[in-house]
Amino acid sequence: VLDPVVQGSAVETVQVYGRVIARQSSVVAARTRGAVGAVQARVGDRVRKGEVLVTLVSDMLDAERALKEAEKKQYEASIRTAGAQLALAAQELERLERLRKSAAFSVARYQDKLRDVERFKSALGEARAKLDQAKAEIRMADINLRNAEIRAPFDGVITQRHVEVGNYVSVGDKIVTVLNDASLEVEAEVPANRLSGLNAQTEIEVRPEFGAPFKATLRAIVPEENALARTRLVRFTPTL
Repeated sequence: VLDPVVQGSAVETVQVYGRVIARQSSVVAARTRGAVGAVQARVGDRVRKGEVLVTLVSDMLDAERALKEAEKKQYEASIRTAGAQLALAAQELERLERLRKSAAFSVARYQDKLRDVERFKSALGEARAKLDQAKAEIRMADINLRNAEIRAPFDGVITQRHVEVGNYVSVGDKIVTVLNDASLEVEAEVPANRLSGLNAQTEIEVRPEFGAPFKATLRAIVPEENALARTRLVRFTPTL
């Protein structure tokens, strides 16, 4: 039995195993230190961006801010005092300048007053610098107070909770893990010798273990090969 010869292209479908992953997943870390006062989010809760997840006890932060505010007022008073002293010394120096050609002019007194003017200028500059520093520290204290409320960085679901009420956390400690389940991708390990069949227009069919099949398009091929399996990770964007 003979079949007619037909010229055309042969298409081979290769089945690979993959998994659905989230493009956006984050371990939310503490931005300031303190004891955990309240935990508003539980594992499985759906949260919105900006929603408070954990609240730290802020008594110490409040006290630190009050201390910096008191220092700010102290430096403001120092500026007023140094400014008044400088003004008086400058007036006296100006008066001595007018007496320079008279017999009542005293070189020693003039030199003393000149040093007083320089000293008060230095004191005024130092007080202003300390005031700027106190203002910066107050801004930092305000930031720490805001950071005492740990908020969700994006919409998603709480998948892990790393702290409980009473725990003490430092900057960078894990608080919760949030996963954005509205931003999903399919990741598959594709044999390296099959990558030539993938391009930006490639559409594949994804058949989940449970649920209906759906289509996905190529987004990226990770340029790193698994030397043992001879595969590369490929990301597909579902067309859901």
